[in-house]
Amino acid sequence: MHPAYRIAALLMALASACSLIGELRPQFRTTQAIIMICAGFIAPFLIIYSAVRSRPPTVGAALVSFFFSMVILIMSFADVYQTTGLVIDTTTKPNPRPITTRRDAAYFSLVTWTTLGWTDLQPRGFGRIVAATEALIGNIYLGSLTALLFLFLTTVRDKQQQRLAQSVRSTTGPKR
Repeated sequence: MHPAYRIAALLMALASACSLIGELRPQFRTTQAIIMICAGFIAPFLIIYSAVRSRPPTVGAALVSFFFSMVILIMSFADVYQTTGLVIDTTTKPNPRPITTRRDAAYFSLVTWTTLGWTDLQPRGFGRIVAATEALIGNIYLGSLTALLFLFLTTVRDKQQQRLAQSVRSTTGPKR
């Protein structure tokens, strides 16, 4: 396993651990958000680098890692939104209330990650910075995921062409 892949896995484990620590110690919520942001920016580049540089390229494993790191980060951001009160529900007018359910937090996090941006839930204060950063990380991840998927499909196609060429050579036999 490539060292960059190990570092990316450690960063994702750190983001998950911070989510658990933040649950027990609310005073670490800002630290949790900062660690998740750093892990979110660094991990996709490490995963792609390790997939391309390892011999043979491990693009399939990188795709799976990418998917799981996306889920970890989306749910970690959702945890921050749920427990800190950084996101308000604007449908409860005239007194908007902070979101408190895991479902609302996960919904807001996924909508932010994909930069869809509905108006029923809105970040406030420091939550605006966290949400904007999550949207930027989401763009990086979704673009990188597309590149990895293309690389994976290209690698599969090249292997199939090599196998076909070998089978044609083996069935035609040596030329005399």
